[in-house]
Amino acid sequence: YGYCLLELKQYQKALQLQNVYDDFAKRADFCFLMGLIYMNNAMFQRALFEFEKATKMKDYSIEGTNTYSAWYNMGVIYEVLRERETALSYYRKCGSYSPARKRLDAMQ
Repeated sequence: YGYCLLELKQYQKALQLQNVYDDFAKRADFCFLMGLIYMNNAMFQRALFEFEKATKMKDYSIEGTNTYSAWYNMGVIYEVLRERETALSYYRKCGSYSPARKRLDAMQ
């Protein structure tokens, strides 16, 4: 449901998932999704918190939600915030993840 709302660009409506946060926040997938929702609502500090939280979790269904995808999105946020070195460090953590490699190439 959350990904559908993001795909439909209904970012504000997606914030309603905060209402079920306590029920699902034990899984990296949900924290990652909340990070995306906050990111798309320009709530960058909250997004960073959720992505960081996701990287510390072991329970997930979608590969990358607790590693390279979360780090990549953190890099994007830091790049938007003009914190170049921090962005680069997160992109480097992504290993061979193609979108991160492209950002690294573009920034260097």
